[in-house]
Amino acid sequence: MSYGQKSDRDFTATWNLGDDKLGKDWFSSPNSSLEERIYTANPDDVELYLTYDTTKIIDFGYTPFYSFLEYGPTPATVDDSEAILTDPFIASKPTGLTSLTAGLADAFLQDVASAGGGLQIVYEDAQVEDVGFTTGNGYGVIRIPFPLSLNIVSNTKVPESSLSIGLLIFGGLGAVSSRLKNRKGHI
Repeated sequence: MSYGQKSDRDFTATWNLGDDKLGKDWFSSPNSSLEERIYTANPDDVELYLTYDTTKIIDFGYTPFYSFLEYGPTPATVDDSEAILTDPFIASKPTGLTSLTAGLADAFLQDVASAGGGLQIVYEDAQVEDVGFTTGNGYGVIRIPFPLSLNIVSNTKVPESSLSIGLLIFGGLGAVSSRLKNRKGHI
């Protein structure tokens, strides 16, 4: 599985991790050991996909990643724990595949469709370890291993509770208004 910039894009224009603003790009409190982060990129410049050898066989498009980091009781990283997940997304098959790669893609898509239709990436770790730092192209990169799971989830959109409550209130007000109009007509 690969997640990165499209091959024809410039690295410096691709990754957009926000303005690093508390309350927008990450959320934390000085009274809590929990920190939430949002990792986003320019959606037209970044892609997520599965490969067979070097051939892209499944396209997932783009999704942001959400990280929930719990800083343990000490400043050391060995007692930190992290969970990462994405928004649910759908998969598609690229064109121009060979019969083997098209067959692999079709089998994957059929399994996903029969089990819910959507996908989500999830990472749960008891400890963050083997953190490394490398440099290249004039940039420093923190390297953290993430054994991600690709989970099948329902592709059904659930309306937000605020929308449901708003529709219920709107419907209730409409019914009350209609009754009041009917009463005035009978007086």
